Amino acid sequence: MAENNRDRLLKQGIAAAKQGNNATARSLLESVIAQDDSNELAWIWLASTVSTVRERRFCLEKVLQINPNNARAREALNALVGVGTQATRNVGDLTRAAANAVEARQQTGENGANGLNFSNPYVRIGAVVGVVVILGMILQPMLQRPAAQITPTVFSAFSVSATPDYTPTTRPSPTFNGIIVTRNAAEQLPATFTPTFTPTPTQTPIPTATSYPYTAFTMLAAQTDASGTSSLYQYAGDGTGEVGIAEDARDIAFSRDGQRVVFIRDVAYPAEGDLPEATVGEIFYASLTDMGNAQQISSLRTHAARHPRFSPDGQQVIFTSDYDGDDELWLIDINTKGTTQITYNTVSDRDAEFSPDGTRLVFASDRNSPALPDLYLLTFVQNAPPPDSSTDNDSGHTVIRLADLIGASYAPTWSPDGTRIAFINDQEGDGDLYMMTADGERLITLNVALDVEDNAPAWTPDGRRVAFVSNREDDRFQVYSVEVDSREVTRLLQTERDVQSVAFQPNAAFRLP
Repeated sequence: MAENNRDRLLKQGIAAAKQGNNATARSLLESVIAQDDSNELAWIWLASTVSTVRERRFCLEKVLQINPNNARAREALNALVGVGTQATRNVGDLTRAAANAVEARQQTGENGANGLNFSNPYVRIGAVVGVVVILGMILQPMLQRPAAQITPTVFSAFSVSATPDYTPTTRPSPTFNGIIVTRNAAEQLPATFTPTFTPTPTQTPIPTATSYPYTAFTMLAAQTDASGTSSLYQYAGDGTGEVGIAEDARDIAFSRDGQRVVFIRDVAYPAEGDLPEATVGEIFYASLTDMGNAQQISSLRTHAARHPRFSPDGQQVIFTSDYDGDDELWLIDINTKGTTQITYNTVSDRDAEFSPDGTRLVFASDRNSPALPDLYLLTFVQNAPPPDSSTDNDSGHTVIRLADLIGASYAPTWSPDGTRIAFINDQEGDGDLYMMTADGERLITLNVALDVEDNAPAWTPDGRRVAFVSNREDDRFQVYSVEVDSREVTRLLQTERDVQSVAFQPNAAFRLP
């Protein structure tokens, strides 16, 4: 019988795990699981490659879902209770050793002495049971120890007024409770924030068996030329039909309706009073069809704004700024231009993005691991009490740590349906693309390429692919995309410029089940 693609990926994944190539093994095994979520052998080998107890617990729970009568798996799962969130790499090595021992005893069937018959359900179940038995015996003493720490270009006209249409030290009053950004903002306490928007119901998509072609999408890419000038270009989703739509524009983001954008543009301020001359990045807002009339909505004057992202109703923008001395999360109302400080502490909070329903923010922070950010989830609390300035706080909102991974995790972005979060992690020594479920329970390797940098992930509107910026093929950063199910990587853009970030125009009609 010819070997099917799933069995081939399984064998390759096991081989990679045996060689200690955990990143490749995870990617292959997760591809198998994407095709067959009840594949016990894939789950047990995946357990040998994961880096945290939390992930190992998830894998063992999946084994028990597949076979509730597996007493040894339940025993091993119970042994994980109380163990710290960061597992040692030695546990993964011992798990692989246990899997190897079971595999050696199970080499029967159509593959004879050369390998396992993966199509035989009894072989698969026997292998899983044997691995979990040995896993329980090996892990027990380990788990009693403390956890280790481990082309044509047509630009629309635009201009930035030399004289701002606002007074730097006077800001419009917002219509919501909040702290107005002034030059002594660091001395003020942030007030409770109550979101003013109401989430807009999404359209119900018509199920379809295959993904939409890239040409069905509209893509924006912020790029830098050899002179260092940043410009914004529009393409079809496959990278064809380049049109330059704005100069001096970077860090682009769409509104949920796909009709408007926010981006960062440098503004030069003259010296005024005790304020020095400065050039800082400010937030601009525009209709995609009228980029020449973009409006400046932020006026920080002395500190730059970064990473602007719309709220679901398109009336507010979350962004990062070090206005109070370190990176914090801020909210600005597009109409009033009033600003509210969301996080208030002495660490770095950045890269925030609203969940599609508008109730939560995912962001990166190094609050528990200096210089090594992890991902966190902030849930807004209605009518929260005022924060205490004597301690680090998040304006009364609830914040939980979503992941506790080796290395740094950053640049998180929600899937269109809000069930998954794509992000970058550098545990393999460079930035690689990962994905987790929105509750942080399951980590999935989307793509790992050694000695190259991946960054700036962005979902396609159908939720089937994640685009990202990478230098994997040449010295320039270009746009690539990976299929979530198959892990197939496609190059979407090839230009003479370096791409900084990419965004796809949202469209509810493209969302797939």
